[in-house]
Amino acid sequence: MTIDRFAVSQEGSCLQVGTLRNAAPADVPAIHAMTQIAYAGYRDRLPYSSLWQETEADVAQELAAGIIVLCETAGQIGGSVRCQVRNDVAACQPFVYVHRLAVLPQYQRQGIGRQLMQAS
Repeated sequence: MTIDRFAVSQEGSCLQVGTLRNAAPADVPAIHAMTQIAYAGYRDRLPYSSLWQETEADVAQELAAGIIVLCETAGQIGGSVRCQVRNDVAACQPFVYVHRLAVLPQYQRQGIGRQLMQAS
């Protein structure tokens, strides 16, 4: 299901269209690979993060438990954010847990992260 289309700036004055959509099970390998690439520059800063042990099976489990919103740009997944509805037992209220916002380095600082967060 397509959620939204928006302009993504590229180097120079060229613009292309990005598409936000919900992930499908077939997207899991690409989501996993994209997330690892997007966070690779932070490995020294986040050496103990569970991200480095994450597998495709973990991503599939998260997709089964919630929604992963994707941004497709230039025919590839350029970013994603994972969302789950959880319950605050003490307050008896549901909330949306948003995590693993990831954008490939070549698409960072172009508004994709903002679009993903607005869609989540």
